[in-house]
Amino acid sequence: MVVAWHPQDIIAGIRKCGWTHQRISEHLGISRSTVTLTIRTGSSPQVRAFISQLIGVPEAELWPFRFPCPPEDRIRR
Repeated sequence: MVVAWHPQDIIAGIRKCGWTHQRISEHLGISRSTVTLTIRTGSSPQVRAFISQLIGVPEAELWPFRFPCPPEDRIRR
């Protein structure tokens, strides 16, 4: 079982790369609250993809609850 990253660990990774919530929101043209919510819940695919690429960690590792089962592992009926 893969454990999701803690939101503070994600924020630390973002800061290590020299970015902030505000800078991400301005870069993507979205609200700062969307960035904050995505860090906590993985709700926005656009923000998830950007943060994942920024800190170099796959989305499924940061927010595994958003990716419950890889397609190849699903049982076909």
